[in-house]
Amino acid sequence: MDSQRKVWRSAVAQLQARADVQALRLTAAQLEALAASVVETAQFDLEGTARRISAIRHDPDASAAVVTAWTRAQDLYRRLDTQKPPQEDTLRAITVTHLTAQATAAIARTEPATVGGRVPSENGRTRAGQLAERARAILPDSPLVHLLVGDLLLDAEQPEAAEEWYRKALADGEGSAAAHLKLAEVLRLQGKFDAAILEVREALKIAPQSAVAHTDLALILRQQGKDEEGIAEYREAIRLDRDWADAHNGLAVALAGQGQTEQAAAEFREIIRIDPDSTIGYYNLATALANLDRDVEAAEALRHVIRIYPDHYNARFNLGELFRLEGKFDESAKQFREYVRLAPDTQQNQRNLRRARQYVQQFEN
Repeated sequence: MDSQRKVWRSAVAQLQARADVQALRLTAAQLEALAASVVETAQFDLEGTARRISAIRHDPDASAAVVTAWTRAQDLYRRLDTQKPPQEDTLRAITVTHLTAQATAAIARTEPATVGGRVPSENGRTRAGQLAERARAILPDSPLVHLLVGDLLLDAEQPEAAEEWYRKALADGEGSAAAHLKLAEVLRLQGKFDAAILEVREALKIAPQSAVAHTDLALILRQQGKDEEGIAEYREAIRLDRDWADAHNGLAVALAGQGQTEQAAAEFREIIRIDPDSTIGYYNLATALANLDRDVEAAEALRHVIRIYPDHYNARFNLGELFRLEGKFDESAKQFREYVRLAPDTQQNQRNLRRARQYVQQFEN
Protein backbone atom coordinates (compact mmCIF):
# COMPACT_ATOMS: atom_id res chain seq x y z
CA MET A 1 0.00 0.00 0.00
CA ASP A 2 2.87 2.40 0.84
CA SER A 3 4.49 1.72 -2.54
CA GLN A 4 1.21 2.44 -4.35
CA ARG A 5 0.78 5.72 -2.44
CA LYS A 6 4.37 6.67 -3.32
CA VAL A 7 3.72 6.03 -7.01
CA TRP A 8 0.52 8.08 -6.87
CA ARG A 9 2.25 11.02 -5.14
CA SER A 10 5.00 10.89 -7.74
CA ALA A 11 2.37 11.03 -10.51
CA VAL A 12 0.74 14.08 -8.89
CA ALA A 13 4.10 15.85 -8.66
CA GLN A 14 4.99 15.07 -12.27
CA LEU A 15 1.63 16.31 -13.51
CA GLN A 16 1.86 19.51 -11.47
CA ALA A 17 5.21 20.26 -13.14
CA ARG A 18 3.85 20.02 -16.67
CA ALA A 19 3.02 23.29 -18.40
CA ASP A 20 0.14 21.73 -20.33
CA VAL A 21 -1.43 20.51 -17.09
CA GLN A 22 -0.95 23.90 -15.43
CA ALA A 23 -2.71 25.52 -18.41
CA LEU A 24 -5.79 23.42 -17.69
CA ARG A 25 -6.11 25.01 -14.23
CA LEU A 26 -7.46 21.81 -12.72
CA THR A 27 -8.76 21.76 -9.18
CA ALA A 28 -6.91 19.70 -6.61
CA ALA A 29 -9.57 16.98 -6.84
CA GLN A 30 -9.34 16.90 -10.64
CA LEU A 31 -5.56 16.71 -10.49
CA GLU A 32 -5.71 13.83 -8.00
CA ALA A 33 -8.22 12.01 -10.21
CA LEU A 34 -5.98 12.53 -13.22
CA ALA A 35 -2.97 11.21 -11.32
CA ALA A 36 -4.92 8.14 -10.21
CA SER A 37 -5.95 7.54 -13.80
CA VAL A 38 -2.36 7.80 -15.04
CA VAL A 39 -1.14 5.39 -12.38
CA GLU A 40 -3.91 2.89 -13.06
CA THR A 41 -3.30 2.97 -16.80
CA ALA A 42 0.42 2.45 -16.31
CA GLN A 43 -0.39 -0.61 -14.20
CA PHE A 44 -3.02 -1.98 -16.54
CA ASP A 45 -0.67 -1.60 -19.51
CA LEU A 46 1.22 -4.60 -18.13
CA GLU A 47 0.13 -8.21 -18.29
CA GLY A 48 -2.91 -7.46 -16.12
CA THR A 49 -4.65 -5.92 -19.13
CA ALA A 50 -3.91 -8.96 -21.26
CA ARG A 51 -5.30 -11.26 -18.59
CA ARG A 52 -8.50 -9.23 -18.21
CA ILE A 53 -9.08 -9.05 -21.96
CA SER A 54 -8.34 -12.76 -22.32
CA ALA A 55 -10.84 -13.62 -19.58
CA ILE A 56 -13.47 -11.34 -21.08
CA ARG A 57 -13.04 -12.87 -24.55
CA HIS A 58 -13.92 -16.30 -23.20
CA ASP A 59 -16.96 -15.11 -21.28
CA PRO A 60 -20.03 -16.26 -23.28
CA ASP A 61 -21.76 -12.88 -23.27
CA ALA A 62 -18.98 -10.36 -22.68
CA SER A 63 -18.82 -7.35 -24.96
CA ALA A 64 -16.01 -6.42 -27.33
CA ALA A 65 -16.57 -2.83 -26.16
CA VAL A 66 -14.12 -3.49 -23.33
CA VAL A 67 -11.23 -4.19 -25.68
CA THR A 68 -12.20 -1.20 -27.81
CA ALA A 69 -12.30 1.11 -24.80
CA TRP A 70 -8.92 -0.05 -23.51
CA THR A 71 -7.36 0.40 -26.95
CA ARG A 72 -8.72 3.92 -27.26
CA ALA A 73 -7.45 4.89 -23.82
CA GLN A 74 -3.98 3.51 -24.51
CA ASP A 75 -3.78 5.24 -27.91
CA LEU A 76 -4.69 8.57 -26.29
CA TYR A 77 -1.98 8.16 -23.68
CA ARG A 78 0.60 7.48 -26.38
CA ARG A 79 -0.54 10.57 -28.25
CA LEU A 80 -0.02 12.76 -25.19
CA ASP A 81 3.76 12.61 -25.57
CA THR A 82 3.72 13.29 -29.32
CA GLN A 83 1.46 16.36 -29.50
CA LYS A 84 3.45 19.59 -29.69
CA PRO A 85 1.77 21.49 -28.14
CA PRO A 86 -0.98 19.29 -26.72
CA GLN A 87 -4.55 20.28 -27.36
CA GLU A 88 -6.18 22.19 -24.50
CA ASP A 89 -8.46 19.37 -23.36
CA THR A 90 -6.11 16.50 -24.16
CA LEU A 91 -5.39 15.48 -20.57
CA ARG A 92 -8.98 15.68 -19.45
CA ALA A 93 -10.19 13.85 -22.55
CA ILE A 94 -7.59 11.15 -21.95
CA THR A 95 -8.66 10.80 -18.35
CA VAL A 96 -12.35 10.57 -19.19
CA THR A 97 -11.66 8.02 -21.91
CA HIS A 98 -9.54 5.94 -19.57
CA LEU A 99 -12.14 6.03 -16.83
CA THR A 100 -14.76 5.10 -19.39
CA ALA A 101 -12.62 2.13 -20.35
CA GLN A 102 -12.31 1.09 -16.73
CA ALA A 103 -16.03 1.47 -16.14
CA THR A 104 -16.79 -0.59 -19.24
CA ALA A 105 -14.44 -3.27 -17.97
CA ALA A 106 -16.09 -3.17 -14.55
CA ILE A 107 -19.52 -3.62 -16.12
CA ALA A 108 -18.26 -6.60 -18.08
CA ARG A 109 -16.80 -8.41 -15.06
CA THR A 110 -19.50 -11.00 -14.69
CA GLU A 111 -20.65 -13.84 -12.55
CA PRO A 112 -22.79 -16.88 -13.45
CA ALA A 113 -26.46 -16.03 -13.45
CA THR A 114 -28.80 -17.60 -15.96
CA VAL A 115 -28.91 -20.46 -18.42
CA GLY A 116 -26.27 -19.80 -21.05
CA GLY A 117 -25.64 -16.29 -19.83
CA ARG A 118 -23.77 -13.95 -17.55
CA VAL A 119 -24.85 -10.75 -15.83
CA PRO A 120 -22.78 -7.89 -14.45
CA SER A 121 -21.85 -8.48 -10.83
CA GLU A 122 -22.90 -6.03 -8.14
CA ASN A 123 -19.22 -5.27 -7.47
CA GLY A 124 -18.78 -4.47 -11.15
CA ARG A 125 -21.78 -2.14 -11.15
CA THR A 126 -20.58 -0.36 -8.02
CA ARG A 127 -17.08 0.09 -9.38
CA ALA A 128 -18.41 1.33 -12.72
CA GLY A 129 -20.65 3.84 -10.96
CA GLN A 130 -17.75 5.19 -8.93
CA LEU A 131 -15.61 5.57 -12.02
CA ALA A 132 -18.43 7.33 -13.86
CA GLU A 133 -18.68 9.86 -11.04
CA ARG A 134 -14.94 10.50 -11.24
CA ALA A 135 -15.21 11.02 -15.00
CA ARG A 136 -18.10 13.46 -14.59
CA ALA A 137 -16.14 15.41 -11.96
CA ILE A 138 -13.21 15.85 -14.34
CA LEU A 139 -15.19 16.77 -17.45
CA PRO A 140 -18.89 17.15 -16.57
CA ASP A 141 -20.01 18.25 -20.03
CA SER A 142 -18.29 15.45 -21.92
CA PRO A 143 -20.62 13.61 -24.34
CA LEU A 144 -18.37 10.58 -23.75
CA VAL A 145 -19.37 10.64 -20.08
CA HIS A 146 -23.02 11.00 -21.05
CA LEU A 147 -22.67 7.80 -23.09
CA LEU A 148 -21.03 6.09 -20.10
CA VAL A 149 -23.90 7.06 -17.80
CA GLY A 150 -26.32 5.74 -20.41
CA ASP A 151 -24.39 2.47 -20.51
CA LEU A 152 -24.58 2.16 -16.73
CA LEU A 153 -28.33 2.80 -16.72
CA LEU A 154 -28.84 0.31 -19.53
CA ASP A 155 -26.82 -2.25 -17.58
CA ALA A 156 -29.09 -1.55 -14.59
CA GLU A 157 -32.07 -2.39 -16.83
CA GLN A 158 -33.30 1.20 -17.00
CA PRO A 159 -33.60 1.70 -20.78
CA GLU A 160 -35.84 4.78 -20.51
CA ALA A 161 -33.29 6.60 -18.36
CA ALA A 162 -30.45 5.40 -20.60
CA GLU A 163 -32.29 6.80 -23.61
CA GLU A 164 -32.32 10.24 -21.99
CA TRP A 165 -28.54 10.23 -21.51
CA TYR A 166 -27.84 8.93 -25.02
CA ARG A 167 -30.00 11.71 -26.44
CA LYS A 168 -28.09 14.19 -24.25
CA ALA A 169 -24.79 12.90 -25.68
CA LEU A 170 -26.09 13.43 -29.21
CA ALA A 171 -27.39 16.89 -28.36
CA ASP A 172 -24.02 17.85 -26.82
CA GLY A 173 -22.08 16.94 -29.94
CA GLU A 174 -21.41 13.22 -29.77
CA GLY A 175 -22.86 12.69 -33.24
CA SER A 176 -20.95 9.49 -33.87
CA ALA A 177 -22.37 6.39 -35.46
CA ALA A 178 -21.74 4.60 -32.15
CA ALA A 179 -23.94 7.08 -30.27
CA HIS A 180 -26.81 6.56 -32.71
CA LEU A 181 -26.42 2.79 -32.40
CA LYS A 182 -26.50 2.96 -28.60
CA LEU A 183 -29.73 4.95 -28.78
CA ALA A 184 -31.10 2.45 -31.29
CA GLU A 185 -30.35 -0.38 -28.86
CA VAL A 186 -32.33 1.15 -25.98
CA LEU A 187 -35.21 1.94 -28.32
CA ARG A 188 -35.19 -1.67 -29.53
CA LEU A 189 -35.28 -2.93 -25.96
CA GLN A 190 -38.37 -0.78 -25.36
CA GLY A 191 -40.06 -2.22 -28.43
CA LYS A 192 -39.78 1.06 -30.35
CA PHE A 193 -38.61 -0.70 -33.47
CA ASP A 194 -39.41 1.98 -36.05
CA ALA A 195 -37.59 4.64 -34.02
CA ALA A 196 -34.66 2.27 -33.53
CA ILE A 197 -34.42 1.71 -37.28
CA LEU A 198 -34.31 5.48 -37.84
CA GLU A 199 -31.32 5.74 -35.49
CA VAL A 200 -29.51 2.91 -37.27
CA ARG A 201 -30.18 4.70 -40.57
CA GLU A 202 -28.59 7.82 -39.06
CA ALA A 203 -25.56 5.76 -38.09
CA LEU A 204 -25.33 4.42 -41.64
CA LYS A 205 -25.36 7.97 -43.03
CA ILE A 206 -22.23 8.62 -40.95
CA ALA A 207 -20.64 5.21 -41.52
CA PRO A 208 -22.23 3.57 -44.59
CA GLN A 209 -19.69 0.76 -44.57
CA SER A 210 -20.39 -0.20 -40.96
CA ALA A 211 -20.91 -3.93 -40.59
CA VAL A 212 -21.97 -3.28 -37.00
CA ALA A 213 -24.84 -1.01 -38.08
CA HIS A 214 -26.09 -3.52 -40.66
CA THR A 215 -25.95 -6.25 -38.01
CA ASP A 216 -27.94 -4.14 -35.56
CA LEU A 217 -30.48 -3.36 -38.28
CA ALA A 218 -30.80 -7.06 -39.05
CA LEU A 219 -31.65 -7.85 -35.42
CA ILE A 220 -34.37 -5.19 -35.29
CA LEU A 221 -35.88 -6.35 -38.58
CA ARG A 222 -36.01 -9.93 -37.36
CA GLN A 223 -37.72 -8.81 -34.16
CA GLN A 224 -40.32 -7.17 -36.38
CA GLY A 225 -40.86 -10.55 -38.05
CA LYS A 226 -39.07 -9.46 -41.24
CA ASP A 227 -36.75 -12.47 -41.40
CA GLU A 228 -35.78 -12.23 -45.06
CA GLU A 229 -34.89 -8.54 -44.75
CA GLY A 230 -32.92 -9.32 -41.62
CA ILE A 231 -31.01 -12.11 -43.34
CA ALA A 232 -30.21 -9.74 -46.21
CA GLU A 233 -28.76 -7.23 -43.73
CA TYR A 234 -26.65 -9.92 -42.06
CA ARG A 235 -25.29 -10.91 -45.48
CA GLU A 236 -24.53 -7.27 -46.25
CA ALA A 237 -22.64 -6.96 -42.97
CA ILE A 238 -20.58 -10.04 -43.87
CA ARG A 239 -19.92 -8.64 -47.36
CA LEU A 240 -18.54 -5.49 -45.74
CA ASP A 241 -16.53 -7.36 -43.11
CA ARG A 242 -16.07 -11.09 -43.57
CA ASP A 243 -14.47 -11.30 -40.13
CA TRP A 244 -17.40 -9.72 -38.21
CA ALA A 245 -18.36 -12.67 -36.00
CA ASP A 246 -21.61 -11.12 -34.71
CA ALA A 247 -23.00 -11.02 -38.26
CA HIS A 248 -22.12 -14.67 -38.84
CA ASN A 249 -23.74 -15.61 -35.54
CA GLY A 250 -26.90 -13.63 -36.27
CA LEU A 251 -27.16 -15.10 -39.75
CA ALA A 252 -26.63 -18.60 -38.37
CA VAL A 253 -29.39 -18.19 -35.79
CA ALA A 254 -31.74 -16.81 -38.44
CA LEU A 255 -30.99 -19.70 -40.81
CA ALA A 256 -31.43 -22.26 -38.03
CA GLY A 257 -34.83 -20.72 -37.29
CA GLN A 258 -35.81 -21.41 -40.90
CA GLY A 259 -34.67 -25.03 -40.64
CA GLN A 260 -31.50 -24.45 -42.66
CA THR A 261 -29.34 -26.17 -40.07
CA GLU A 262 -26.47 -27.18 -42.37
CA GLN A 263 -26.07 -23.59 -43.54
CA ALA A 264 -26.27 -22.41 -39.94
CA ALA A 265 -23.49 -24.83 -38.95
CA ALA A 266 -21.34 -23.42 -41.75
CA GLU A 267 -21.78 -19.90 -40.33
CA PHE A 268 -20.87 -21.09 -36.83
CA ARG A 269 -17.70 -22.57 -38.32
CA GLU A 270 -16.93 -19.14 -39.75
CA ILE A 271 -17.00 -17.75 -36.19
CA ILE A 272 -14.44 -20.37 -35.19
CA ARG A 273 -12.31 -19.47 -38.20
CA ILE A 274 -12.32 -15.85 -37.06
CA ASP A 275 -11.60 -16.75 -33.43
CA PRO A 276 -10.37 -20.31 -32.79
CA ASP A 277 -11.07 -19.78 -29.07
CA SER A 278 -14.69 -18.68 -29.51
CA THR A 279 -16.86 -20.47 -26.97
CA ILE A 280 -19.96 -19.04 -28.67
CA GLY A 281 -18.91 -20.49 -32.01
CA TYR A 282 -18.21 -23.96 -30.67
CA TYR A 283 -21.25 -24.05 -28.38
CA ASN A 284 -23.69 -23.01 -31.10
CA LEU A 285 -22.02 -25.34 -33.59
CA ALA A 286 -22.54 -28.20 -31.13
CA THR A 287 -26.24 -27.35 -30.92
CA ALA A 288 -26.56 -27.33 -34.71
CA LEU A 289 -24.68 -30.63 -35.08
CA ALA A 290 -26.82 -32.28 -32.40
CA ASN A 291 -29.95 -31.18 -34.30
CA LEU A 292 -28.46 -32.87 -37.37
CA ASP A 293 -27.97 -36.08 -35.31
CA ARG A 294 -24.20 -35.75 -35.62
CA ASP A 295 -23.64 -36.42 -31.94
CA VAL A 296 -19.97 -37.39 -32.13
CA GLU A 297 -19.08 -34.08 -33.79
CA ALA A 298 -21.35 -32.21 -31.38
CA ALA A 299 -19.57 -33.78 -28.40
CA GLU A 300 -16.20 -32.77 -29.81
CA ALA A 301 -17.37 -29.18 -30.23
CA LEU A 302 -18.54 -29.14 -26.59
CA ARG A 303 -15.16 -30.48 -25.48
CA HIS A 304 -13.60 -27.48 -27.22
CA VAL A 305 -15.89 -25.16 -25.25
CA ILE A 306 -14.86 -26.75 -21.96
CA ARG A 307 -11.17 -26.70 -22.85
CA ILE A 308 -11.43 -22.97 -23.52
CA TYR A 309 -13.79 -22.12 -20.67
CA PRO A 310 -14.03 -24.91 -18.06
CA ASP A 311 -16.84 -23.15 -16.12
CA HIS A 312 -19.28 -23.18 -19.07
CA TYR A 313 -21.94 -25.12 -17.18
CA ASN A 314 -24.39 -25.46 -20.09
CA ALA A 315 -21.69 -27.09 -22.18
CA ARG A 316 -21.16 -29.52 -19.27
CA PHE A 317 -24.86 -30.38 -19.15
CA ASN A 318 -25.20 -30.89 -22.90
CA LEU A 319 -22.06 -33.02 -23.05
CA GLY A 320 -23.41 -35.10 -20.19
CA GLU A 321 -26.61 -35.66 -22.16
CA LEU A 322 -24.69 -36.76 -25.25
CA PHE A 323 -22.57 -39.18 -23.22
CA ARG A 324 -25.72 -40.56 -21.57
CA LEU A 325 -27.33 -41.21 -24.94
CA GLU A 326 -24.16 -42.99 -26.09
CA GLY A 327 -24.17 -45.17 -22.96
CA LYS A 328 -20.97 -43.60 -21.59
CA PHE A 329 -22.40 -43.35 -18.11
CA ASP A 330 -19.19 -42.68 -16.16
CA GLU A 331 -18.27 -39.78 -18.41
CA SER A 332 -21.85 -38.56 -18.36
CA ALA A 333 -21.97 -38.57 -14.55
CA LYS A 334 -18.72 -36.59 -14.42
CA GLN A 335 -20.19 -33.83 -16.60
CA PHE A 336 -23.46 -33.73 -14.65
CA ARG A 337 -21.54 -33.43 -11.36
CA GLU A 338 -19.63 -30.49 -12.80
CA TYR A 339 -22.89 -28.92 -13.93
CA VAL A 340 -24.35 -29.18 -10.43
CA ARG A 341 -21.17 -27.66 -9.00
CA LEU A 342 -21.01 -24.77 -11.48
CA ALA A 343 -24.59 -23.84 -12.33
CA PRO A 344 -26.13 -21.14 -10.14
CA ASP A 345 -29.29 -22.15 -8.28
CA THR A 346 -31.65 -19.89 -10.23
CA GLN A 347 -35.22 -20.43 -11.32
CA GLN A 348 -34.16 -20.93 -14.91
CA ASN A 349 -31.70 -23.64 -13.95
CA GLN A 350 -34.04 -25.61 -11.69
CA ARG A 351 -35.16 -28.15 -14.28
CA ASN A 352 -31.65 -29.01 -15.46
CA LEU A 353 -30.32 -29.10 -11.90
CA ARG A 354 -33.02 -31.63 -10.92
CA ARG A 355 -32.27 -33.77 -13.96
CA ALA A 356 -28.52 -33.64 -13.41
CA ARG A 357 -28.88 -34.66 -9.76
CA GLN A 358 -31.23 -37.49 -10.71
CA TYR A 359 -28.84 -38.81 -13.34
CA VAL A 360 -25.90 -38.70 -10.93
CA GLN A 361 -27.91 -40.63 -8.32
CA GLN A 362 -28.91 -43.23 -10.93
CA PHE A 363 -25.31 -43.71 -12.06
CA GLU A 364 -24.08 -44.07 -8.48
CA ASN A 365 -26.73 -46.68 -7.52
